[in-house]
Amino acid sequence: METEITINPSILFETTVPTSLLTLGNIHLGDTIQKINYSGIVLTGLEKPPENTTSTSWRDGKTFYTVNGIEFEFELKDRIASVFENGGWVGMDTGARYRIKEKIIVEFTIVNNLLEVYKKIPKNQIEKKFGKADKIIETWESYDGTLFHTDYIYFDRQIRIYYQDWDKEIYIINIGESQIDYS
Repeated sequence: METEITINPSILFETTVPTSLLTLGNIHLGDTIQKINYSGIVLTGLEKPPENTTSTSWRDGKTFYTVNGIEFEFELKDRIASVFENGGWVGMDTGARYRIKEKIIVEFTIVNNLLEVYKKIPKNQIEKKFGKADKIIETWESYDGTLFHTDYIYFDRQIRIYYQDWDKEIYIINIGESQIDYS
């Protein structure tokens, strides 16, 4: 059975397939950062800014940091180096995102074009497709009381499906470490 998510997206519907067998962009959870195609990285997240940074900002698609009152652009190559050294997220031109911790890939995120296969699964079909969730969390807007999104969490499989109730679609799927139930 093909376990590469980009080739066989329905593998996520197979409740008996362990997460350890899944790959995203031919990368397994637990692989080292050397498996990541550096030239395919187009964004980062949660990267540690340079020493003595007093603030960071983002505008016009760029990240900036301030040291001693002077603002500098935090260039992509430096952000990637920070994530590889200190942890954080890298986003690929394919739509895959990887969370890195201690130079190991510990989580995948499926967004953008990779999400198209799952995006239009109706809310009432999510558990029929992905299996019975271990936990469902509803997040309501405080200002008007509307349901914002519903998360379906599968602890053993380390999968979290984010369903955007306003737009009536799945908008993120996370697979990996942060989905483990430590309670």
